[in-house]
Formats: sequence, C-alpha cells, structure tokens
Amino acid sequence: MSAQTDFHVTVFEAIPSPIFVIDREFSIIDFNSAAGKLPNAVVFNALRARGGDMLGCVHAEGGVCGEAAACRGCSIQKVIRDAFTGGYVCRRAIAMPLRMAGGGVEITDFLVTAAPFRDGKEPLLLLILENLGEIIRAATRGDARGTAAATGK
Repeated sequence: MSAQTDFHVTVFEAIPSPIFVIDREFSIIDFNSAAGKLPNAVVFNALRARGGDMLGCVHAEGGVCGEAAACRGCSIQKVIRDAFTGGYVCRRAIAMPLRMAGGGVEITDFLVTAAPFRDGKEPLLLLILENLGEIIRAATRGDARGTAAATGK
C-alpha cells in the first residue's frame, strides 16, 4: 500500500458515521468500522451482502434484501438507485424497521446519503447512514456527553 492509500484508509476508518461502499448490484463491497458497530450489524457475512441483510431489516428476514414484496418501496434502495441513475449526491431522511437482538422490532430514523463515484471504470457509491435519533439527543443535551453518545465514543 502507498502512503496515500494508508492515509485514505485511516480517514475512512476514523469517520464516526457508518459508511458502506456499494456496487451497481446494491451489494456491500466495503464498510468502515462504524458500520461494523451498528447494533444489528451482521459483520461476519456483510461483504457482498445487501444493506438490509447487514442491518437487520425486518423485510429481509427469511429471504434476501431486495427480494420481499415490501422491498419494492424501500427508501434506501430508492436513494441508491436515484444516486446511481442521476450521478449526483442524494440525501433523504427515512424510517427503517430493524430487528433487535431481543427479538423485537424498532423503527430507526436515518439520514441516508448516497454519493456516487468511480473506481477506475466501475461505478460505486458511498452510502452513509446517520441515526437521526442519536443526533437529536446529542443536540438537545448541548454538551460533550451528547457528542460522545452520537459518535459511540
């Protein structure tokens, strides 16, 4: 690895928001350590999986992300599709039902940003998920504890 590559990897890993690199088939080809720390993240099987599989989307249960009837209206897939098709950064707030470790379901509000780029000839996309509930809680506290809660540190 070159020094420049090491620097970029260090920056990618230092970003406290979950970031995924997505290909045209909507598969995860890379992610940063913050993405691996998401409460429902299935990291051991994340590469080449789709986002809903890794995040614990209730619609991916018993199948594969993108194949259930409910997936046709998936807000995250729409953001990704719009960014790839239009070639521009797309950002939307979405609500996503996620399976919790205890077996329940929780609606999580995310600010989703999809930023297309090219690696050589291959079109790729950075998908950034920011938990809006954490951001609001941090902002209303107005102190260093809020920043720590929002970043997981």
